[in-house]
Amino acid sequence: MKVSVLIVTHNSVPLLIKCLDSVLAQKTNDVEIIVVDNGSLDGTQVLMRESYSGITFISNSSNQGASFARNQGIALSRADWILTLDVDAVLSQDFFKNFEKFLNEECSGTVGIVIPKILYPDGKTIYSLGHRLTFLRRFIDVGHDKADGLRWKKNNGIFGACAATAFYNHRMLKEISMPRGDYFDKDLFFIAEDVDLAWRARKKGWKAVTCYACVSYHEGNSMRLDESKKRFYEIRNRLLIMFKNDLFLYRFLFFVPLFLYEAARVVMFTIRGQGGVYKEAFLAAWKMRRCLT
Repeated sequence: MKVSVLIVTHNSVPLLIKCLDSVLAQKTNDVEIIVVDNGSLDGTQVLMRESYSGITFISNSSNQGASFARNQGIALSRADWILTLDVDAVLSQDFFKNFEKFLNEECSGTVGIVIPKILYPDGKTIYSLGHRLTFLRRFIDVGHDKADGLRWKKNNGIFGACAATAFYNHRMLKEISMPRGDYFDKDLFFIAEDVDLAWRARKKGWKAVTCYACVSYHEGNSMRLDESKKRFYEIRNRLLIMFKNDLFLYRFLFFVPLFLYEAARVVMFTIRGQGGVYKEAFLAAWKMRRCLT
């Protein structure tokens, strides 16, 4: 099996149908599909049993987060490559045909992550061409504006992939897995878990490249979290992966700009009435830092 398609869903039956149908419509037999449901109460189990009975299905009793669910799917995979899909992603025609061509013609043995071009549902606006890492440790989706997208297409200075649609080399995943067996860090639950994985991969010498011929369409916020919860995970997880992956020397050398940046963010969140969210997220990251592996 060349590719395992791994879809994580939570109370998203209409989106799941569109996502699955876009995968099943591909002209290839060299793909297996794994769906992991995170405690849905909308009839997802009935849908999978009655309409997609030939697909491998895992049903969790509660929402365990994207990282935990993806790890479950990866553990069952028999393929050389894993394609992670958010449930609100839809694949373009010839998606896998273009991926196979890319593997044969442009992909070296050190490539561990292949990044499709992710568009918004309008089919015109770029959602992501991958992540880039700033010196202030912001993780930004490349391509939100046209000039940025063209610049990064030319240079391909990509740090990692947006896991809403991303190919991961199975051999790489095994090599960078954490001591407790995680591929994606389940402590991160949701948001930036793909950045953490890419960071660990880069430290092991693996590369990330973009395949512009592979196109998917993505809405965003497939977990259906409210804004304050999303903000909590964004703040907490950014700090956690810095504690986890950055060298102490980097934090020492850039302490002043990093401190000033965080101070500015505290002021900004306070002005917006979200100071409590920032404080909660910061304290959670500080308490969890010693448990990181």
